[in-house]
Amino acid sequence: MKRSDVQTQTNRLWVIMALMVALGVTTACKKEVVGNQGEPVQEPNAALAVTLVEAKAQRIEIEGQKGPLVYKDPVLAIKLKFENTGQQDFNYTPTHKLNKASNLEAPLLFVDPGPEGELRNNIAGVFLEEGLVPGQQDKDTAIAAGAALEDVYLYTLPEGESANLILTVPPSMHGGQGLLKIKMAYQAAALPGPTVHNQGEAINVGSATLTITGSKIEYLKLNDSNKGKGYSKDPVLKVSFTIKNNGDKPITYEPGHRLSGQGMAMTLVEDGGSGRYMRALFGADREVPGQVAVRSTVDAGKEKKDFAVFERPPENVKALQLHIPGRLFGQEGLVRVKVPYTYKNPKKPGDFPGK
Repeated sequence: MKRSDVQTQTNRLWVIMALMVALGVTTACKKEVVGNQGEPVQEPNAALAVTLVEAKAQRIEIEGQKGPLVYKDPVLAIKLKFENTGQQDFNYTPTHKLNKASNLEAPLLFVDPGPEGELRNNIAGVFLEEGLVPGQQDKDTAIAAGAALEDVYLYTLPEGESANLILTVPPSMHGGQGLLKIKMAYQAAALPGPTVHNQGEAINVGSATLTITGSKIEYLKLNDSNKGKGYSKDPVLKVSFTIKNNGDKPITYEPGHRLSGQGMAMTLVEDGGSGRYMRALFGADREVPGQVAVRSTVDAGKEKKDFAVFERPPENVKALQLHIPGRLFGQEGLVRVKVPYTYKNPKKPGDFPGK
């Protein structure tokens, strides 16, 4: 699946579904052991017992190389526990980076066909091209005798409100000779939305506190290296904020005000709607008085004041959401803040260098 055409300044949306085709196991000596969610399932003489700990629908928001990655479609996250009941270490190999797999390579999920049916209705696995969700193992790990390891596998949500499912675990992942089949009941549930803070709220993000202190429509003051002092050609929305360093080490603030549509930056969207509003970007010959122009350091116990500038949203918009990637100030995650909005036509202050 190609990446989404919808791209904001803070993230890229990538969801690639792995179409996993099950392979039949025909060798007569191989047997399939069947169990239920919540109980250890183990083939006799196999090294590992596998427990399906939980299965829950969730939205994915992870840290990519350039900041938060937020995926539009929710997934079914299945947590598995692998317990070594043998006498030797067992080498566990996660399969999260396989964009295609068989049931001899990775855990696959199926709709339960009943006692007489064959596993054919496969629930597609989800493959993240960049990053892992919390709880996913990122490398081969030796599970010592008597120890256990947990891992999380992702799948698309089953159709309908409920379904009986079967997860198959290949012999390579438990040390036996055949598939483990673990039954579970799926029940659709409403997914909680992401946390949205309010303007004026002190928001703790790692070792920093972020506060959106105000927002207003105005003609923005500019210093043009050729035309001198003046104002923007059009009114803009100015959103002011403060970043305070609560830690004992300096943090780096990367304002990103001069990015031309790529990389990390704050983004502005309509709260409860589909509107997306561009940043107001100014060339190298335009100085915005009071705005932090370049990367800077915020020392321990100190704070940095700054503001971001966006095109003026239309008159029918009643509220906005500002999305701020934590990496702009050395932290992880994505912060969402609801910004109240009232459309205005401010009075023109005079001459304009223009945008």
